[in-house]
Amino acid sequence: MFKKVIISFMAAITIISWGYASYKFFQPKTIAINNVTSIEDIMMVSKPQQDVRTVEEIAEPKVYFYCSEEDVNCQYVSDQILSQLAKDLNTDRITDIQYVDVTSLDAETALRRKNEYGFATYPAFVIYEENKEGVRTPVASLEYNENAPFTLAQLEEWLNDNAGIKVIK
Repeated sequence: MFKKVIISFMAAITIISWGYASYKFFQPKTIAINNVTSIEDIMMVSKPQQDVRTVEEIAEPKVYFYCSEEDVNCQYVSDQILSQLAKDLNTDRITDIQYVDVTSLDAETALRRKNEYGFATYPAFVIYEENKEGVRTPVASLEYNENAPFTLAQLEEWLNDNAGIKVIK
């Protein structure tokens, strides 16, 4: 009986040790908080809306950046491309680009997003033209594609050609 208790105790210790070692081995690495830049720090931010066509604007943006902070591609564009764009523009906030959270649009089909908002996939940059009745129609869009993602240079060129935002280096 005593031998069974000792063997059970040793087995439990071994399993717990393996679990703890696995946890420590696969634990994510921590990074310095100062190196993390949130999308709110880079550009104007709108509150998530059910209907993204009625976004409350902080100022008159030229370009709308449709994205979801839960999406990996959006995080890449925000952390790598937009933060560098802000540095290239010598500013800490890009006021000509307004962030719009599209988390509520996940259930919509790509075709419907393209018809209603001017983009099928996100992250996407869209420029609208407003007619006399106040109806916005998309004029130009730049959409992120996982197979052929756009670069900072392509975004700068698109902003220069379509929105008149010039990056001088």
